[in-house]
Amino acid sequence: MRTRNARPKTIEMDAVLAANYQRSMRRCRKGRYVSLSRVTSMTPEAARVLLDWDNGFMDLDGFTELPGDIAAVLADFPGSLLFNGLNFLTDEAAAGLAEHLGHLSLNGLHMISTSAARLLTSRPAPTDGQSRGRMLRLEGLRHLDVSTARALANYDGELIFGHQIDLSPAVLAAIAKHTGLLTLWIGALSKDRAEALARHAGDLHLFLGPLTDDAAEALAKHGGNIKIGTVWPHDCLEANTALKKYRPDL
Repeated sequence: MRTRNARPKTIEMDAVLAANYQRSMRRCRKGRYVSLSRVTSMTPEAARVLLDWDNGFMDLDGFTELPGDIAAVLADFPGSLLFNGLNFLTDEAAAGLAEHLGHLSLNGLHMISTSAARLLTSRPAPTDGQSRGRMLRLEGLRHLDVSTARALANYDGELIFGHQIDLSPAVLAAIAKHTGLLTLWIGALSKDRAEALARHAGDLHLFLGPLTDDAAEALAKHGGNIKIGTVWPHDCLEANTALKKYRPDL
């Protein structure tokens, strides 16, 4: 009895395979989401072929390593790049990805070096308003020191951190120098950490637990818009109620 050959678990993509995949996706009219999660490596020629898509999502979560030359090519993709399988970002890859002007997801990184953070945030967004809004997702980070936080604060776009990281007041003070939308999972917010966040110049999206009166008063000095959310709706209600005592406009 003949059996079908099993589909390969991983794929090394060349230009021919990329072109075939592209034609198949277009026949299926699935041009908004490019699922390449089984691709673990590709040639620069394949990466160039894949750039010919309308703004959408390119899922490259199968990459555990990202060569700098591939990063530099894929940075020209006009939509969202998902590299959530990376657990380390080299300086070369960071320099290439700095040119990307859409959404960039690096949620697999548990840490990022200061040099990579500086290179990744070295490119300012254009001022002509033609590109998509930039976003950098680092929701897997577990460690962040002051110098790296200061480098990431230079990112010209929305910056998102997850719940696995413990942000000290000193690190928050460095991150607060960021001027775009800043999304943080804080949990319990102490007064000194609230004071650090209040110095942030952009808008805040905070996932908080219950907010003490002292912390609410300190956070209310923030000059931008503050949106509070949480996985526990009751805590979200308490935090919003505490903050509105000092910022009724929110």
